[in-house]
Amino acid sequence: MQEFITNSLGYPLRISALAVDSNNSNTVVAGTYAYGIGGAAAPITTSGIYLSANQGMTWTHCLITAPGMPTTSTQWISDLVLDNSTNPTTIYAAIGQSNLSGYDNPNPANGIYTSTMSASPPTSPCPAPTNWRRILKTGDVFGGQTHPDFGRIKLARYNHGILYTIIGSVDGGGASILGVAQTTDGGHSWSNQYDPSHFRGCSHDSPLNPPFSQPRLNLYVKVDPFFSNIVYAGIGDLYRSTDGGANFADQNCLYSGQNAIHQDQHALAFRTGLFVSNIIFGNDGGLWSLDWTSPATLTNLNDTFSTLQMYAGDLTPNFAADPNAQALGGMQDNGTAVYTGQYHSQPIPMGADQREWTGR
Repeated sequence: MQEFITNSLGYPLRISALAVDSNNSNTVVAGTYAYGIGGAAAPITTSGIYLSANQGMTWTHCLITAPGMPTTSTQWISDLVLDNSTNPTTIYAAIGQSNLSGYDNPNPANGIYTSTMSASPPTSPCPAPTNWRRILKTGDVFGGQTHPDFGRIKLARYNHGILYTIIGSVDGGGASILGVAQTTDGGHSWSNQYDPSHFRGCSHDSPLNPPFSQPRLNLYVKVDPFFSNIVYAGIGDLYRSTDGGANFADQNCLYSGQNAIHQDQHALAFRTGLFVSNIIFGNDGGLWSLDWTSPATLTNLNDTFSTLQMYAGDLTPNFAADPNAQALGGMQDNGTAVYTGQYHSQPIPMGADQREWTGR
């Protein structure tokens, strides 16, 4: 991490994606983005792809140099994946806006890029500048429409040449997605492109009221390791497609009560069995699992994990001696909890983000 701090020239640099080349386990690739200072944009010499040929001991900054891309635009990497079925390994990298509120200005470099990795990382770590090509860019037709600006972009790889992407919009509210697309030929063409109208399942999802997403904060796409047509999209709700993205069913509306899936999805991993890929996923409500045996079973894993963020709290007067003393805590996106002397907290339905509390 010290190497990243040095390379960032004083600009805060954050890691958005990390991958290890299974064709060469010494090679690690990191996608980064840098915040500006005092409202100024960070220079192009900071964010982007960093590559290590010695398991992370030292890092080299690798700029994307695809023909036709703006050479002075910030390369904020929103995601990257490696295709290890080729040798040298193929890298796919997405340049997209970060999830920092206020950074909603369009970036003409936003899009998806690909290259082959260096055949000799110890002496020449970065992909050859002439190997990069841009396979999807701002201004391309996506989801049946031409979008002048792409926002945050996430990627998922199935196997050689099959890649999914989900793309968010660039707007002040950050509350919409542009759609999901699939390529089966490494990005030479995008045969399946679906706009937000393909996300269905709950009464609040309709063409006139597209799914709540906040792509600056909540965005991912994942593909089942066994079946390329089973795809998950994490936005505000958790969505699942069994037809390659043509239709997404909202999983949040299938459960209720104590097993309701919390909004704002952030991460998903597969727990594979014999041709069955159950999932573990995280959101603002903590950690959950879905078992796809019949019937599907949702499990709330948060009883044994401390996953919620506390903004603020306070104690009632004379807390140490009062037998009826209470402690109040305001949580991020999970309302308020009160401690009454028992070894658990009780939620109080008083809204989402509770930032201040007083017990007096």
